[in-house]
Amino acid sequence: MTTDSNDTRRFADRSRQQTPAYAGREGEQSAMDKPDIAAARQRRSNLRTTLTWLLRAAISFGLIFYILWGTEVGEVLAAIRVADLRLILLALGLQILGALIMAMRFGILLAVRDTRPGLAYLFVSTMSAAFFRQFLPSTLGGDALRGYDAWRAGASKGFAVLALFVDRLLGLAVMTAFAVLAIALFGSDRGDMSGAYRWAIAGLILVMIALGLLFYLPARQKGQLSALASRLPARLSALAEKLGQIATTFHGKGGVLAKSAALTLVLQVNVVLFYWVVAQSLGLEVQFWAFFVIVPVTVLVMMAPITINGIGLREAILVYLLGIWGVSSELALALAWLEFGITLTLGLIGGVIFALRPSRSEILSSTQS
Repeated sequence: MTTDSNDTRRFADRSRQQTPAYAGREGEQSAMDKPDIAAARQRRSNLRTTLTWLLRAAISFGLIFYILWGTEVGEVLAAIRVADLRLILLALGLQILGALIMAMRFGILLAVRDTRPGLAYLFVSTMSAAFFRQFLPSTLGGDALRGYDAWRAGASKGFAVLALFVDRLLGLAVMTAFAVLAIALFGSDRGDMSGAYRWAIAGLILVMIALGLLFYLPARQKGQLSALASRLPARLSALAEKLGQIATTFHGKGGVLAKSAALTLVLQVNVVLFYWVVAQSLGLEVQFWAFFVIVPVTVLVMMAPITINGIGLREAILVYLLGIWGVSSELALALAWLEFGITLTLGLIGGVIFALRPSRSEILSSTQS
């Protein structure tokens, strides 16, 4: 009898849980819990972001403190004070020119999927990115805004990310090629640079393989990759298939690759020229060709997302590399701070441009008209 009574009670409980009223109360309770869970997740995310930023700031200032230890800061400041202002302004102009070239190249890549926001819009985006780059990790931090702006102009998020990836990949290809050629032609003047030469060649090969896969991967290999993706778990398989479809966007677009590569060549020569002009403003007696080795290594190191906008890494790598050419740590540090000052000025100009730029609805209406 007791068993029958317990069974009846359990059946009644299950029946009550299936009634609309009970389900409604359960839903209300779940709805009440969700905001608390979301708020807790947001707090944890904010805490991780803050701690990460503080860690990067600590690394930046730790590197600065290490470099300044034993360096005559007075000599660094004296060198900056007597720097040629005309050459500094020229260097700033080269930075603005570089932003224009970057906008042109990005426009060519976006046009592959018929996203054509116009050169003026992309130039504004690139300049605005220079502003946000000052507060973000590595010198690539501003690319997040460029990708967002591509989406604002009508590109899908996946394609915007891919276009940025190709954009940066082209820059790496040309920069590593510069380093390989410069070391091969003139490296013997600086003693044994065989190690750097091997690393530069390895980097160039990897980048060229990546570009080859994006632009010229044969259809048979694509089919094999799709078959491999189908063996993954359902969620991963769908993601891999989507990424594969996006990655085929540039397949066979040799004309796009040629135009983008030509602009990249001009852009990277402009970057090297920028550093050389800053060095000339300080009166450094370093051959022009040397900057085709110094600049690629410096740019690559500053891409590492372990500091804020490359602060600390910039100073450390320039002190080391310029020291190979006999430049004192004080003058090398002066060059690093001048370069940062010019970049910061470019960011301030970008901040003004960002504050004045149009909204997404205005952009879309202008591109559709």
